[in-house]
Amino acid sequence: MAAIAQFGGSSYNASIILASPTCKTEKHGKKAELIGIILDSWRKSPHGSVVHGDIWCICTDGDAARRIAIFQHCMTFTLQPSSKLYSLLGHLPLLNLCCGPNSITHDGDYKHEEKRMASALHSRSGIIVNGTQITPKMLVHYLRQLEDLPESRILSFFDGTDPQNVPKANALLTSIHRASQLPVLLSQSAHKPFVLLGEVLGSFVLPYTTTTMSLKEQLINLAKCAHLMFALYRIDGTRFMTGQLIYDIQASIKNVFFCVAKTQLVNPGLPFYLLQTGTDRLEARFGTFRTVTSNRNGDILQICERAASAQHIDEIFSARPRWNRVPYRLSLDGSSGVDHTNPASWSGDVTVGNVNLYSCWIDGCLQASKILDWAGVRYEFDPAILSTESPHIDLMRPTGKYPGIQVDTKEPEIQPAQLAELTEDDQTIIAQPTDQPNDLAQPLQLGNDELSLEHLLPANPDDVAKSTTKRGWISVDGHRVHLESAVRYMLGSEGGPRSTDRLRRICGYTRYLNPSADSQSVLGSDFHVSELVATFLYTQSRVSVAIIRVTNIVAQDGRMVESIAEKHFNETGVTLSGQILILEYNSGVWYWTQKYDTIANTAASAHRKRSSGADFCASFSLPVNPSLTEWRGERVWSFEEAQMRVLMDDLWQKCAGNAPEDHIPTCQASALFPYRSSSSTICSTTYIISPRSY
Repeated sequence: MAAIAQFGGSSYNASIILASPTCKTEKHGKKAELIGIILDSWRKSPHGSVVHGDIWCICTDGDAARRIAIFQHCMTFTLQPSSKLYSLLGHLPLLNLCCGPNSITHDGDYKHEEKRMASALHSRSGIIVNGTQITPKMLVHYLRQLEDLPESRILSFFDGTDPQNVPKANALLTSIHRASQLPVLLSQSAHKPFVLLGEVLGSFVLPYTTTTMSLKEQLINLAKCAHLMFALYRIDGTRFMTGQLIYDIQASIKNVFFCVAKTQLVNPGLPFYLLQTGTDRLEARFGTFRTVTSNRNGDILQICERAASAQHIDEIFSARPRWNRVPYRLSLDGSSGVDHTNPASWSGDVTVGNVNLYSCWIDGCLQASKILDWAGVRYEFDPAILSTESPHIDLMRPTGKYPGIQVDTKEPEIQPAQLAELTEDDQTIIAQPTDQPNDLAQPLQLGNDELSLEHLLPANPDDVAKSTTKRGWISVDGHRVHLESAVRYMLGSEGGPRSTDRLRRICGYTRYLNPSADSQSVLGSDFHVSELVATFLYTQSRVSVAIIRVTNIVAQDGRMVESIAEKHFNETGVTLSGQILILEYNSGVWYWTQKYDTIANTAASAHRKRSSGADFCASFSLPVNPSLTEWRGERVWSFEEAQMRVLMDDLWQKCAGNAPEDHIPTCQASALFPYRSSSSTICSTTYIISPRSY
């Protein structure tokens, strides 16, 4: 489907101009040809650019073929100093100035980008932020710090069965940002990568959803996001985010600045609504199509036959917004979903004449620099210095080439963590029978992102209007309950509301995991993800002790768990995965540098990113509880030299009689591991094993 829509506070509905069936196998060449026909027709039509002006941008979702096709149309020229736009945009450091004919630009869809960011966070191996792995288990742990967020809601964020749920993805990203601002996390050095992740997500999501933001605040946040992503991608590459996602987000941010500049040239008194970028208006039209056809999966013929009527319906709703009953999940009431918004809901000042693009860009860059300095991230935003590495480096080309287009073109297959693995107990998402009677008077705890027919039924029998007849009502513990509501409760269980997906509902699946169930973890709850252990790694013909921060705990059946009891460190079957701390020796004490080594276990793993640590048996490790010490102005983990000696000896006594040659993993050496007290002397934490005993 292709549509054209204008920017502004009125008459902004999309007009469908093309409907073409697809089998999802078309190459980018055919798509580029089709886009070219649309652009050429718009220029030649007496009802096109002559009346409405040039097309400013081409928006699409994350389809790989369309990305390349639009790239071919929108990245063919560099903005010249003679252009009026250049006076507004040409002096923004590191802004990519490539565009197409008539300064047309490529725009990604911010809602699809939010969903893809959420999917990356769902991955079993998580993402890498400044060398630190952050897994779903760790995110659940961080989100529990938000007192107003129930356990069921947290777990629902990681339900990968509905990857197209925009409100749920937005809620996850927003909640991570909220958690990252908590003082308890800001005060500890170990949490800096998570705080940095929260800043990245918040600076991208909030400008599109915080209706009180002014256009100036929106632009500053987006500029901040662009610089943060540029810096982190240069450090971690695709281990941070895929090249395709980085390209799409940077293209979206660039397009916003271009569109604001174009609006300033047209009329500085005009508003610019950020939420009108992307494909939201076309998505809304799909909803109208489904309504008029009464078919969620209408074919191309039905769509074409009803295109005009759907257009008229949306025009009527645009003129009479009160006539359009917006679904609960799509409204902006309180903390509910943000899948669709409109200019009428925005209260911030979005007049383009009230913003200075250069100052917004610089302010965003300065905010990003401040955060990166606080987090100890190495970065460079000076174009003159970066040009010595490559003359083509800008925010869209962190290494001099376009990620997702020229490099990192392969989209990795994401393996999401299973929802049942993210809870501390053994229950699954299938409702379990219970011997306890159902409390019919207890109101349902409904999520903000799902709507079903039951939402229209009274949640509390006290709210039921008095009936003139007793037919259809029963008395339960002195309360009058409608028969249909009673049956619905009695046939269910205490697992909570049923899933709104029809097939999952038929199977008896609940919407969320039951947060009230007692923990039944067979692995206990003493040692948790994110805590430290000591283990041996075999490298350079030596067995060396390593201090590792655990990012994943894997049970014998392959299930990830959040914690294990201390006794399980003496049993086989539990595998730990984590990152090696970089320690620096100073005056008899080993201090953590707030960095992790990039050595890699020679074995492949689905629980960690490449070059980001090791997998090892829990039975060949010991939990450690280091001291928090002030060092170089930061509170960091530290280990006394004597403690390291004792730890090494205790660990070897535990491992020596259990066939260490079969269980100690082999890793590559690095400049910082094995630990050394100087460049020439290997410290006493390295235990050398003779070839005969290993």
